[in-house]
Amino acid sequence: MISMKEYLRQEKIKRLHQVKADLMTDLGIEVPAGKGFTRSDMFHFVAIGDKKYVHKDSMRFVLTNGLTYHLHEALFDTLMINQNVEERRLIDENVERMFRFFREDINDFKLYPEYLEETERFFIFRYYDDDWENIDFLTKEDAKFIRQHYVKTYKGGKETITPFYNQMLNKLVKNKSTGAIKMVDLKSLEFRPKTDLAIYMYNGPINDLYLLERRFVTKKKIIAPFAIDYPVDQARIIKYYAW
Repeated sequence: MISMKEYLRQEKIKRLHQVKADLMTDLGIEVPAGKGFTRSDMFHFVAIGDKKYVHKDSMRFVLTNGLTYHLHEALFDTLMINQNVEERRLIDENVERMFRFFREDINDFKLYPEYLEETERFFIFRYYDDDWENIDFLTKEDAKFIRQHYVKTYKGGKETITPFYNQMLNKLVKNKSTGAIKMVDLKSLEFRPKTDLAIYMYNGPINDLYLLERRFVTKKKIIAPFAIDYPVDQARIIKYYAW
């Protein structure tokens, strides 16, 4: 039985070569040497110039947890495929739902990357680089901007489309001139039940949980998504409530 780590390593190498071939086929673009080689176990895009080319097949690989169809692939040291037909169907439907969101609605959410166009094998987004800087802490003004542009319900339903159930360090950037904020890690987006807005940042020295709204749900419920991977129970709590 192959280990999950080795499986992901082999898939990453294979997909990096595929992305280069697909980008040449779709757009006639040659990927510069070294592009796409990140520290992550899985990747889903290459950035060239001011554009991010999101590879559909690789994004599907990420959203299905390496085609294992488990909700949390890190629970397994060896490669294990979920054989539950219904669970696999629901995950596949969720991938298609996310792709429709990219095509139809993401530009209505000002916190998220600007969608530009689609080819057969790629979604193309604006890439935020020179005029933008990574955020490793939030100010009150940052919190105000996020509250202002965060959409709490998706199409008036009981869910929202949000990245904030994930650790957000190095996933938010701020414009150096205007102070505008963008969430740049598309794979962090999830359809989730709406709840109070909280943002968690962690890398060891930084372990901060920002509460951007008065809490109407329990702290236990707020931290539950982060507690699988991070010591969020030890986080510094910063309260940036909207008054």
